Amino acid sequence: MGILLALLSAFFAFSWRITVRTKLKPSSNDFAFTVLVDFFAALTMALFIPFFGIRFPADTDLLGLFLVSVVLSAIGDYLLVFATKNADTADTSILMPLSNIWVLLLAFIFLKETLSFWKIIGVGMVVLGSIVALSHRKKITLNKGIIATFIYGFFITGTILIDKGISNNFSLPVYGAIFYFLSSGVLTLLAGRGSLKKIAKEWRINRWWTAAVGAQWALFSLTLLFAYTREEASKVVPIMREKQRMWQKIFGSIIVTGGALVLAYLG
Repeated sequence: MGILLALLSAFFAFSWRITVRTKLKPSSNDFAFTVLVDFFAALTMALFIPFFGIRFPADTDLLGLFLVSVVLSAIGDYLLVFATKNADTADTSILMPLSNIWVLLLAFIFLKETLSFWKIIGVGMVVLGSIVALSHRKKITLNKGIIATFIYGFFITGTILIDKGISNNFSLPVYGAIFYFLSSGVLTLLAGRGSLKKIAKEWRINRWWTAAVGAQWALFSLTLLFAYTREEASKVVPIMREKQRMWQKIFGSIIVTGGALVLAYLG
């Protein structure tokens, strides 16, 4: 069940990336744009609360970890939006599973998850596939979007480990709604002086398409949170693809997908 939920989250992740790449006009401030995305993600999460109820942890010490996760995720969300706008969707999607290297190691250390031979093989295949997919005329293709994706991997790893460790103490829609509402607040601060004016300007540029991205973002996050409750964090790895440098991306994606399947079913 956890793997099926992870695959569903991959679909929602692909859908919001396509919306960003094909439906949105160029934004003037990525921080302000991400504020709106996280805000509408919070509203979408809140719609699910009546179906799952309200539950908070009795241990207040978890709230500190929750806030750390919010900050890490806010920065990660910005980097992910930036990467989506500045790199080929296929490249960023293939690179996303690279964060599983850090998830595998840190989940073993902090969450006491198993570190099996097949998990190591799976991660190795993900790395190899990513290198193949990014290679072009014997060179590795790098741009600011791809670099942002690499950095995003570090931040999202911290968020994944904390989410996996504490989210089961909450009703998940409550967790997600508060999480993204606070994340939008952190990003508002990061947007700098005149942040409210920047946010209003971003809303005028794309309006309800921004809300659509936020809703897709929320569905991606919610299904992923449910996947974490049913499966080890190091097995939940969404994978997607696109066109350009076709044979390398197909070959690289096949290797990455093979690595993901090894992690999911043999790891």
